[in-house]
Amino acid sequence: MNTNFISKEEKIKILIDIINSSEFQNAQKFQELLRYLVDASISGKIIKESTIAIEFFQKDKSFDPSIDSTVRTSISTLRKKLEHYYLT
Repeated sequence: MNTNFISKEEKIKILIDIINSSEFQNAQKFQELLRYLVDASISGKIIKESTIAIEFFQKDKSFDPSIDSTVRTSISTLRKKLEHYYLT
């Protein structure tokens, strides 16, 4: 699915559907992370691991992804949750 062809309104509708699903119902952290990523997509913002670390996870500017895997681990888990959502 090419997200360049999905309108802002459709992205928001999909986000709401996902957040209200049983897969995400009790996963506040992942709801917020997904919302953050969708908002960034809507605004056209390019997001790097360090940006997510600083803006979303409130890490300081000295964040080093080679030492701290918080972002990679969280994004990986989010992907798995999304995969499960779409498979079921």
